[in-house]
Amino acid sequence: NFNYPDEIWNHAYNYQIKPDDQLLLSTLFSFSNAPTIDELETAFMSRVNHEINTNNKTKEINAFKKSINRIDGGLIITKKDNVDFVNPSLKDYLIKFLKEDRDEMDRIVNSIVYITQFSEQLFETVNYTPNLSEDLKTKLVEDYNSFVRPSYHDYDSDLIQLAIILKKHINTRECDSVI
Repeated sequence: NFNYPDEIWNHAYNYQIKPDDQLLLSTLFSFSNAPTIDELETAFMSRVNHEINTNNKTKEINAFKKSINRIDGGLIITKKDNVDFVNPSLKDYLIKFLKEDRDEMDRIVNSIVYITQFSEQLFETVNYTPNLSEDLKTKLVEDYNSFVRPSYHDYDSDLIQLAIILKKHINTRECDSVI
C-alpha cells in the first residue's frame, strides 16, 4: 500500500532480498552522499569482512557484483559512476530500522573505511552515539589518511570531518597530534 511505504520496505528488506543485499543497503546508507561504485564496493567488502570476522559469515564469490545486479533499479540506482537509493522513502525506512537496531549500527560503524561514512545521516538522524572498537580508534588515529577517499576532489573537507570525529568520539592526546 502506497499510504504505508514502511510496510512495503519492511517486507522487501526482511523477506525479499538476500543478506548481502541488506549489507549493501546499510553500507550505502552510511555515506553522506552517493558514493562511486568503487567506493561502495570497498566499503561493502569491508563490511562483509567485518561480518566474517565477528559473526562467522561466509563470503559469497562476487558478492558485491551479484548484490548490485539484484537490487539495481528496484532499491538502488546507478547513475554514471555513482550509486544512490532509488526512493527517499527507503532511506526513511532504514532510519527507523536502524534506530531500533543498535547492534547493526555498531557493525556499520566498525566496518567504516571512508570518513564520509561517519555521516550526519548515520549518527544524528538515527540518534546514535557510536561504539567504536579499539581497532577502529587506533586506525583512525594512526592511519587516518586511509579514511580519505582517493577519488574525492576535496581532500581538506575529509580531513576536517576526520578532525571533528577524532575530537568528538576519541579525544586523546594522540588525536591532538593528528588534528
